Amino acid sequence: MRDDTPAGAAIEPAETAFRGGRDMAALWEALITTGGSAGAAIAGLFIGGAVGRRGQSWQWLRDTRTAAYGDFLKQCSRLEIELREAYLAQRDNEADWDAVLATQVAVSLVADPETALAAVALTDALNAMASLSDGPRPDDHDDFRRALEAIATDQIAFVNAARRSLDVSQAPLNRLLGGPPAWHEIKPYLTNGTTPIPNRRKGKNLPTPARQD
Repeated sequence: MRDDTPAGAAIEPAETAFRGGRDMAALWEALITTGGSAGAAIAGLFIGGAVGRRGQSWQWLRDTRTAAYGDFLKQCSRLEIELREAYLAQRDNEADWDAVLATQVAVSLVADPETALAAVALTDALNAMASLSDGPRPDDHDDFRRALEAIATDQIAFVNAARRSLDVSQAPLNRLLGGPPAWHEIKPYLTNGTTPIPNRRKGKNLPTPARQD
């Protein structure tokens, strides 16, 4: 049987199909490219958001730590002053332990382990000093001197641990700012037979330093 169909007529559908497939491939390529760009953009948004949230979280933690550390040191300083003055005046102390322990709890909520342990050591040293105000004062005052030195050592240890927890690049301090005075400044107040003078901070009496003839 004779086929009268022109030769080009049988080839045209194939060419059309070929062109259609090529256009479809180009379309898919465009979609994939566009989708990849969109995916990269979405991933960038998620990563950027995570980094931003992490930065905000660290800023919040650092600010909260700074406030907690400052409050704790303030209350410890007030407590040390009261314990020292009570010992020198040979009276019972009126220490506000509630304030110290409350700020210590606040420190424990945000501090790293090193700083938290340093805070415990400082309160232990203060507690040891508080026990010296019970009963009569000894003549040599060696325990009092050691208690003051322990407080000074533990306070600077806490300060340096706190500084590292806020910024690891901060160099440690090798000298205490604030805290108990040096022993040579306190020793004159421990001489027997002194007369009391008003303590301006609380209106109470402290012994007058012995005259050095």
